[in-house]
Amino acid sequence: MAEKSRGAMALPGRTALDLEQEKLLKRLPPEYREELTRLRRPTPGEMAGIVEALPEETRKPVKELLDRTRPNKQGMHRMYRGFRPCEVKLFHGTGADPLRPRNCMPGQLYSADSRNLSTPLDVIVIGGYQGRTLWPPRPDDAVKPPGTVQVEEANQNQCLPVCESFDRRRGSRFGDCLACERRTIKYKEGGCGKGVTMFFVDREMTGIYCYRFTKTLRFAGEALLKLLSQGGEIYSRYFRLDTQECTDEKTRDRWFTLRASPVIDPKNPENEYVSEALYPLLNAFSRVIDLDVFYPGLANVYDPPARTDVREVLAQGTKAGKANRAA
Repeated sequence: MAEKSRGAMALPGRTALDLEQEKLLKRLPPEYREELTRLRRPTPGEMAGIVEALPEETRKPVKELLDRTRPNKQGMHRMYRGFRPCEVKLFHGTGADPLRPRNCMPGQLYSADSRNLSTPLDVIVIGGYQGRTLWPPRPDDAVKPPGTVQVEEANQNQCLPVCESFDRRRGSRFGDCLACERRTIKYKEGGCGKGVTMFFVDREMTGIYCYRFTKTLRFAGEALLKLLSQGGEIYSRYFRLDTQECTDEKTRDRWFTLRASPVIDPKNPENEYVSEALYPLLNAFSRVIDLDVFYPGLANVYDPPARTDVREVLAQGTKAGKANRAA
């Protein structure tokens, strides 16, 4: 959560990343600029010092985590060079997700890089936000929201949201959330749904993850946010993500829900709270989430980057090729 990412260390000098942050500031509304101004991205030297200061039993898995999650991988040359967390998903027992491991069982959590995760999963929260998402209507939807024709023309990929908000105030396509008529339509009828996105690391430090609490799972995310806002750093204690099977008595349909609650272990209270030796690392992770994920996403909503029509570019290239050959 942006408002909880405190304690950022001021770093000397101006780098290319500092300049990128200045560009980001100009694209955001005034109410978000003050918090972003206080944030500083952890430098490679700072991260190296933080890792070396970790307890010995934690140092090795953290080094492996950093190597696995670094954005610039050998042989991969992308336009976007920022960090992206690995998404966590819940297998309900149906669906054909190509990223799901073949041996994943119903009710189990898995990651978008095709790894089964321990379920229940103990996590340390490093960030989160409340948002909204409007998904494109499915072909068999009986009720379609206003603007369906334009939505279907603009987005043929059912996996991409039509409109997304990072603060429930402004959406990426339809603007002001409060003035949008899709806000009052139930998500089951093709309307816009509220959601909570949380970022976390697991107890074993196998990765930096995100989970989207949507639809009925949103209430578990809202409850977790409420617990995190009660004071102290958001990464001061462990939370447990556990699944529970549900069955509709009439239709006998089965699905799974996700619960998030503080870890309670009276016999081993040290398992409940995060060691303060990890605080500098978790603070650095939280800053990276804010600077590489949350604020860029927010800026893309309030100040959308110019989009290029690929078909137009190809057509121009074809015309240029014909002109060169004619010459």
